Amino acid sequence: MKSVAMTPESIRALMEKYIGNIDTQGNAEYLTALSALRGVYDFVDTIKLWEKSQSKSGELLFDEVCVTLEKEYDAISEKYHYKLDGSQ
Repeated sequence: MKSVAMTPESIRALMEKYIGNIDTQGNAEYLTALSALRGVYDFVDTIKLWEKSQSKSGELLFDEVCVTLEKEYDAISEKYHYKLDGSQ
């Protein structure tokens, strides 16, 4: 599978590639479901390819986000004298 840019526009285009080919005349429920699944599978494959191309692993990136959020929460707690467990 060819790598796709990880942008909202590229993901919409990927999904439209499958959904856009459905004949909307008559009962196309089965083909719609099939096309949606194929689009989802390609979407997941695209994410996997994108993740492999990153210099940091998804786990490391997630850990960095968590550390940043914890620092922000701590700063807010300190500023308003509020503890995350709800006590004051």
